[in-house]
Amino acid sequence: VLPAERYPDKLLAGFRARGWAYRANALRNLSALDQASKSFEQAWKWFWKGETLATEWAQLAALEASLRRAQRRFDQTQALLKDAVAIYRETGDRREEARLLVARAQALGEEGRVDASVRVLEQVLRDFTRSELGEDLYAVALHNLACDLAEVGRLDESQRLLPEVRKRVARIDNRLVHLRLDWLEARIRQADGDHETAVALYRKVRDAFVEEGIAYEGALASLDLAALYLETGCNAEAKELARQMLPIFRSRQIHREAAATGLVLIEALRTEVATVELVQDVAAYMRLAKATGGR
Repeated sequence: VLPAERYPDKLLAGFRARGWAYRANALRNLSALDQASKSFEQAWKWFWKGETLATEWAQLAALEASLRRAQRRFDQTQALLKDAVAIYRETGDRREEARLLVARAQALGEEGRVDASVRVLEQVLRDFTRSELGEDLYAVALHNLACDLAEVGRLDESQRLLPEVRKRVARIDNRLVHLRLDWLEARIRQADGDHETAVALYRKVRDAFVEEGIAYEGALASLDLAALYLETGCNAEAKELARQMLPIFRSRQIHREAAATGLVLIEALRTEVATVELVQDVAAYMRLAKATGGR
């Protein structure tokens, strides 16, 4: 505890604001989202008793935006990040401005607004130098852009970025980043007609997500694989895939409506009446449900 008699009240209030904000962020990382919200209430209470510096506001806003993003409150996420970006732009902190722009793009993608995410990432890579971004942020922005371009159907552009992305993320010790690149490459290989490699990559990605306990992503990778099997007339493989998909869709990580939709598709695959269009419709529904938190 800081001795109050040695520090001005406004300075102490600033320390307390940051302390509550850091506590809130730690709670968010533990998925204790309601407790994190209460901690942010305290953080802002103390902030307004302090010096109310613009950069301090931006730091707290960026941390709160991460919480609102975890809560799927995307309007609040974007408002907080937009104002924080404006502050860092005004103060000339290029690294923080770029970092929060990349965070905005990630939130837009999670919301299902992938076209908007692409525009923000293209802006970042156009308007900021590599030295301003730093190697890690540059790699993340390039990786996310390549994935988003594929998501909106711009596979040729995504494919052109892939070798550079592989090179840049090689130094990042994050299995999920590399899995998403494998997933991207599977889609590109499928589009190029290299179905054997695409199947192997889809299986690898699906199994790895399930192993990591990320059932939703495992289900989506399974749907991509199912669509490929149906496109290529591999009905026996699609039928076997239905059996493998069953425990994934029964996972508690997949909310009831999405799970029910997946189980209907599994039965259609099992009885050989599923179509590529049906698989794509289920995948689109699940991506939307993921963005809205199942609401």
